[in-house]
Amino acid sequence: MNNERKHYFIVALIGALLFIPFLGQVHLFDWDEINFAESAREMMESGNYFQVQVNFQPFWEKPPLFFWLQVLSMKVFGVNEFAARFPNALCGIATLLVVFHIGRKIFNTRMGYWWVACFVGAFTPHLYFKSAIIDPTFNLFIFLGVFQIYRASITEAGKRRLGIYALAGMFLGLAVLTKGPAAAAVTLLCVLSYWVVNRFRFYFTTKEIILYTLCAIAVAFAWFGVETLNNGFFFLREFILYQIDLFRNPVAGHGQPFYYHPIVLLLGCFPISIIGFYMFKKNENISDEQKVFAQWMLILFWVVLILFSIVKTKIVHYSSLCYLPLTFLAAYTIENIISGQWQWKRWLSIPLLVIGVALGAAFTMLPMIASSASLKAKLFPMIKDPFAVANFSRNVSWGGWEWMIGILFLAAIITGTVLLYRQRLQRGFITLLGGTMLSLQLFLYVVVPKVEQYSQGAAIKFWESLQDKDAYVQPLGYDTYAHYYYARIKPWDNMAPELKRFYDAEVEGYKQRAPTDWFDHLLRDWLLEGKIDKPVFFCCHISKAPEYAKRVDLLRIGQDGGFVFFMREPKKD
Repeated sequence: MNNERKHYFIVALIGALLFIPFLGQVHLFDWDEINFAESAREMMESGNYFQVQVNFQPFWEKPPLFFWLQVLSMKVFGVNEFAARFPNALCGIATLLVVFHIGRKIFNTRMGYWWVACFVGAFTPHLYFKSAIIDPTFNLFIFLGVFQIYRASITEAGKRRLGIYALAGMFLGLAVLTKGPAAAAVTLLCVLSYWVVNRFRFYFTTKEIILYTLCAIAVAFAWFGVETLNNGFFFLREFILYQIDLFRNPVAGHGQPFYYHPIVLLLGCFPISIIGFYMFKKNENISDEQKVFAQWMLILFWVVLILFSIVKTKIVHYSSLCYLPLTFLAAYTIENIISGQWQWKRWLSIPLLVIGVALGAAFTMLPMIASSASLKAKLFPMIKDPFAVANFSRNVSWGGWEWMIGILFLAAIITGTVLLYRQRLQRGFITLLGGTMLSLQLFLYVVVPKVEQYSQGAAIKFWESLQDKDAYVQPLGYDTYAHYYYARIKPWDNMAPELKRFYDAEVEGYKQRAPTDWFDHLLRDWLLEGKIDKPVFFCCHISKAPEYAKRVDLLRIGQDGGFVFFMREPKKD
């Protein structure tokens, strides 16, 4: 193996060791992980691989590319947590190879490794590759598309640049197939921003624009176009209307203040979010190619942050595309400081230490409280939510030493900060990033599975127990996707006659009242009120249980943590 290939092998090995082991260690989390895995499972159950569904009803929110990847994984590994998360583990390895390659080619090999280290040594950038959500794959395609446009911006017009624009268009098409038109909006805003910042000196020919657009459309046509040809504009229209609604209104209660995403990035991307403050500093001692790339990364970061701060619906991972430019900016800072171009500003040690100690204290106290009956007894009177108290009262086995992971993280942060303050720079950065990476791995493997048992473990255990029963399943008083996936619901092809009559009589009214989830509302009402043909098993929060316990036709069959379970049986004629 030559020296160049050796570097790429090392990076791929790092990614594989960090992202693949223990993917199935914990259940999928509501909402998004279970939602997406369920859509993939329903593709396999129904044989309909072209329309994304939940509860075997159209799901307008996402195109199907990521679900296709999950389907392939499930066909190899089975329908389980490992299979649902495996595509993102591969995406993580690919992302590390991409950023290493770009950092190495534009700057140097050390810069490539620092960029990799910033990715694996920050909380959420690392964590997302061990999840089953769409964003890591979506972000990689957008980044690759923007990177190709950067290449075009430093390339003379000609056949070579035409080829670069064609590749950029293909990556944009893949991004649109993964998550929708937001990819085009982000890319267009980046190009326009670069154009304005450079006083309109960045130009593109009509031929290049047409080729770029046609390549993007050709890739996206693989689903959008074929779906429209087969089923008309209805599905496409509903999909677009839903995307507009996400922008204009806080969908599903995800409304947050304007400053939500800056705080998410500051805490979630620690410690690189502090190191990344150097993004405001210029370096004149680099090549024009390096300056242009740094400018593109700054533009990508600010476009994404501002755009999704404006969007009314705010969810943590909406700003996750910032991870790619932010990890670059942190690595770029480290490289400039290590090479002597910049100096470490000692005042940055203060926010580094304050935020690090606060996070470390949380990581230490959480398992310490959870494993101590006496501490929980003191805490419960201060918690006003009976559902949270009941869940936290579940009997979960702790070793009693898990709090030491938080101490390890605190030690790494304090040691790394002290080393930086004393200008022992390389050791300081390695300690910060390496300590965060190791602590996060241990926390995900040891603590998160136990915490998940408090938050949703009881409900998922209940749904799993119903997989082989000829029965209906339904949550009451709260929204979840867990019952679809973990109870393995079947398609509604053979709808019970009474449900079909109820469906035909009520369908239009439900569509008007709740157009995006009307079938779920209709089904819930029928399962509670209608003439059912087989037993129904219900799950609700303990705070909602009293109102359902009043019903004479609902039999309370158990409670686990904050979840109460009921059953309704068909009446005998």
